[in-house]
Amino acid sequence: MTLNNRAEDLGAALLKLEAFLERTDTSPKLGYAIQLVFEELVTNIIKYGYDDQDLHQIHADISLGPPTVLTIEDDGHPYDPTTQAEEVDTLAPQEERQIGGLGLHLVRAQTTSMRYARTARLNRLELVFAE
Repeated sequence: MTLNNRAEDLGAALLKLEAFLERTDTSPKLGYAIQLVFEELVTNIIKYGYDDQDLHQIHADISLGPPTVLTIEDDGHPYDPTTQAEEVDTLAPQEERQIGGLGLHLVRAQTTSMRYARTARLNRLELVFAE
């Protein structure tokens, strides 16, 4: 799937992803995890990946497993989420928590591994899901 770096394109992509998952034997739990991770990561790319107002394409590919692998590529700023943001202490009182990082915490909680590479001016993130 390919979408532009616009919020309205994300909504259409989520509907397309949901329809695809419903046509497969994907369990509801795995389907929810895939959609949550996809939405969080693509939202971050759209919000923080670009300094200009130009259209940029974000590519996503899913390979149903086991293991299920979601790959997302974009030409935004280099950003390696596997080394960013410390673990979030979800047990700490809200006023003591640092701002940010909760989205990546959710992504990590839904996946078994994440691999990042920056090649040919593209961010490439592969996420493996538990079955």
